[in-house]
Amino acid sequence: MYVILINTMFGIPYAVFLGTFFAVAQILPVVGPWVGLIPWLLVLHLVAPVKILLALGCIGVFQLIKDIWLGPKVMGHVMELHPVIVIISLLVCAKAMGVVGFVFAIPLASMVNVTIRFLQNKGEHPHEKLESPM
Repeated sequence: MYVILINTMFGIPYAVFLGTFFAVAQILPVVGPWVGLIPWLLVLHLVAPVKILLALGCIGVFQLIKDIWLGPKVMGHVMELHPVIVIISLLVCAKAMGVVGFVFAIPLASMVNVTIRFLQNKGEHPHEKLESPM
């Protein structure tokens, strides 16, 4: 969405198409933003090469905010993990297994979290606690 806003702000043609392509490309972990930037950079190079650095800087700032602050916070809330655990699991798994580790870091951390909580509750599922009728 922010790419559409930046494209419109700088008067870049095909703003909606390029922004939508960038958003869809972000589904791919790690390489998605780079794949999404390729057509955007080509159009910007042909139309307004002077604006490339300024527009790229704006997109970079938004991307950093999303990846460093917003992404771990949202992912941690959805998976019931602390944002620091999300970042540490991403770093450790990416270092250990590369791109594959990066893709599976959050599900793996969530599985460990659920297992620890299960063992702490002595096998009781937290949603299965029955209340006494009296």
